[in-house]
Amino acid sequence: MPDLVEIGRIHKERGGEVITIAHDLALPDSTADEALAHLRIFAKKSQLDAPVFLLKADQLDAVIEHFDIPGPIPYTIALDRQGKEVDTQEGSADLERFDEMMRRALGEGN
Repeated sequence: MPDLVEIGRIHKERGGEVITIAHDLALPDSTADEALAHLRIFAKKSQLDAPVFLLKADQLDAVIEHFDIPGPIPYTIALDRQGKEVDTQEGSADLERFDEMMRRALGEGN
C-alpha cells in the first residue's frame, strides 16, 4: 500500500490518481461505524492520502463481477482517462510495477 500511495503522489501533477477500495463491511459482525473507525485509524497510520471507498459485502460481489477479478485481493486495476482498463496486477507489487501501471494509465507506456 505505501508504494501505491507514493505512485499517486509522484504522478498527481500529471493527472494520475490512486483510488482504493476497502471491503471491511464484508467481514462478519462488522458494522458500518466499526469499519469506518478501523479505516480511519489505518489511513492515518499509513499516511494514506488517497480516496477510499468502503464497500458493503453485497457491493464487493458486484465490483468483483464488473472487473472480472480472478482471485483474492490485493488486486490493482489501472484505468486510463476514459475509464478503460489498461493494466492489472494480481497480488502485491512494488514501486516499479505500480509506476509502470500508472504510466500506462496516463498513456505513457505500452
